[in-house]
Amino acid sequence: MSFPAWCHQAFQIMVEDTLVDRKIEKGARFLEALDAAGVPVDAALWFYFPESEAWRLVVSTSIEEEQGPLAAYRAFHEATESLDPPIEFDLGEVRVASRKDPIIKALWGFRVPPSQLVGRRFGGPYINGVEFQGAYLYRAPTRRRAAAR
Repeated sequence: MSFPAWCHQAFQIMVEDTLVDRKIEKGARFLEALDAAGVPVDAALWFYFPESEAWRLVVSTSIEEEQGPLAAYRAFHEATESLDPPIEFDLGEVRVASRKDPIIKALWGFRVPPSQLVGRRFGGPYINGVEFQGAYLYRAPTRRRAAAR
């Protein structure tokens, strides 16, 4: 039995949405662990990367700018290592970013302040050269000048 193309597309979107629902919960728990450990988080969002057809949790932290991405991943790992119950979260799903990252900077290109997108799914347009096919924002960047540099 063969299904029309629109059925496959609708199913793919449904699967991605379901997948993101589970990831939204995991991402929130991941960020709670970072907060508890004192890891600074400037912005955080799930972002769909169409080239790899994958969702990644993009986390902007000053640690990346000051000490590099390895130090940021180490801090993330240490923050989540002692959680009880343990979080089933693969750090391979995380992309560490600075405030200068194009995705973080693009958040300032929306017509509404980034803070109004917190807790919402959004996507569609190209903003400052970045395609937002899908995103879910946990935390918006708060320092626009720092992001613009």
